[in-house]
Amino acid sequence: MTPMTETLVHALFAWFQKEKRFMPWREEDDPYKIWVSEIMLQQTQVETVIPYYHRWIKKFPTLNDVALASLQDILKQWEGLGYYTRAKNLHKGAQYVMQELQGKLPQSREALRKIPGIGDYTSAAIASIAFDEPCGVVDGNTSRVISRLFRIGDTLTSLRFKKHVAQEVTDSLKWGSPRWINQAWMELGALICTPNPSCQKCPLHEYCESWQYNCISSYPVKPMKKRIPHRKGAIFIIKNAQKEILLVQRRETGLLPGLWELPNTFYDEQPLSDFIMVNDLTLDRSYVNKAEHTYSHFKVIYELFDATLQSNWWNDYWISFQWVPQNELTAYPRPKVHIKAMKIAGLLS
Repeated sequence: MTPMTETLVHALFAWFQKEKRFMPWREEDDPYKIWVSEIMLQQTQVETVIPYYHRWIKKFPTLNDVALASLQDILKQWEGLGYYTRAKNLHKGAQYVMQELQGKLPQSREALRKIPGIGDYTSAAIASIAFDEPCGVVDGNTSRVISRLFRIGDTLTSLRFKKHVAQEVTDSLKWGSPRWINQAWMELGALICTPNPSCQKCPLHEYCESWQYNCISSYPVKPMKKRIPHRKGAIFIIKNAQKEILLVQRRETGLLPGLWELPNTFYDEQPLSDFIMVNDLTLDRSYVNKAEHTYSHFKVIYELFDATLQSNWWNDYWISFQWVPQNELTAYPRPKVHIKAMKIAGLLS
C-alpha cells in the first residue's frame, strides 16, 4: 500500500489553495461561527447553507445570543433547513457553554465532546478548524477519497474502515496546518473525487492505487443494500374544542407536494420527545395498529397517537394548517398513509 507522504499532501494542498470554493465561514477563526457552519452543513449542501448562515449570524452574532434566545426563535431562524434537532442541540449546547464554561468553547476535541449536541465529527471539526488541533476530520467526502487512494477493502460502515481513514487523515496533518489540510481532503471529495469522479483532474491520481489498478468504482466498499429501508415515525390526531381535526399542508416541492396530512414526525429527523416538546403536545392515547405504506425507495411505519395541543399551533415544516370538521376530511387531497391513519383512528368509515 502506498504510504501517506509529504509530497502527496503538498499536492493536495496546492490544489486546494487554487480550487477551493468560497464559504463565508472558511476564513473565520471564531469557534462559535465554525460550530454553526458545521452543524448547518450536516446533511445539507453548501449552497443551501450559505444564506441561512448569513441570516443566523446576523440574528445571533454571538454564542450568548443563541443561549438567551427562546427555542421558538431558534427554530424560526432555522426555518427550511430541516432536521430541527440540530437547532435544538445547538441551542442546548450554547446554554451549556454559557452556564458551565463561562461562555468559552474549549480548544480540545475531548473537551468539546462533553458539550450537549457535539459528537465525534463536530468536535474534530471545531478543534481542527478553529484551534488547529491535529485530529483528522472524517466525513463522507474524505472517506471516499481515502478509500480510493489506498484501496481500503473494509466496508465503509465498519469500525475498522473508520479507524483506518481517520488514521490516514491524521497522519497527513503533520505536513501542514490541520485546519487547512482537513478542509482540503473534504473539498477534494466534494469537487473531484465524487461518486462519479473526475480522475483526470485529480491532483492525486498519480498516487491513487484505485486509479493505477483501474478499480475506482470498487471503492469505497459499500455494505449490501437492504431491499427497502423502513422509516419509523408518529402521526398525531389533534382535535380542538369543536372536535375539528388539525390538518397541515406539505410544501410545494419534495415528496407528496401540496397534499394535506395529519401532523407527523419521522424519528430519524426528530424523535418523538423532541416533537412533543417543540410543538407543546400532550399525548392522550396510542393505537395498537400502525399506519404503513411503501413508496418506491422506502417504507414508512407510523405509530398513531391522540394528542392535545397546549398552545397555538406553530410548525414551519408545513406551509399551512386548517381545523377541519370530521365529515369534511375527504374534501382534502391526502397521502394514502394518512387516509389509513384516519381509518385506524375512526375518523373515516
